[in-house]
Amino acid sequence: RVSVFLGSLSDEWGDVPYSGAFVPLVRGMLDHAARGASAAERDRPTVGRPPTARLESAPSGSVTVRGPDSYRSQATVVSEGSGFRAIADAPATAPGFFTFEVGGRAAATVAVNPDPIESDLAPIPADSLASGGPVRPRVLSTLSSLRTHLRETRQGRELWLPFLVAGAVLLGAELMLGSVRMART
Repeated sequence: RVSVFLGSLSDEWGDVPYSGAFVPLVRGMLDHAARGASAAERDRPTVGRPPTARLESAPSGSVTVRGPDSYRSQATVVSEGSGFRAIADAPATAPGFFTFEVGGRAAATVAVNPDPIESDLAPIPADSLASGGPVRPRVLSTLSSLRTHLRETRQGRELWLPFLVAGAVLLGAELMLGSVRMART
């Protein structure tokens, strides 16, 4: 874990070291950095895994899970210390809100998100993008190759030049009318 403090701890930039919040700030940053991933963070609902929800009391009937894209599933309830955990029988197929219902009433709602690995911004090798089809990916490594690609794939008609010319003509006409009025007075 990493904690980032974007500021200076010297008294030239402010009075943070002298304020009453300094010691709790440092203690909290150290606690955050030293703490491992909790079980709740490891069991965060993600697409492809069954959604889970914490229930305060034992449900009086069967638990049904409803979610986006017509997702429906039964859930298994297990005792977990002072509460209960409902675990859907089927994995989540799409991100969204999943509602755990007991007897038609909502008992809990959880948000299911895509796996964070899908948001990895690390570059991937170009050869891993090969589709296996006859069309190979194009590498646009220079500005001229990008311009050529955009010119070839552009759809529709560019209207910026006609609008620019029309604006210049209107501006010229306005200047001429203003000059004529100034000359008459």
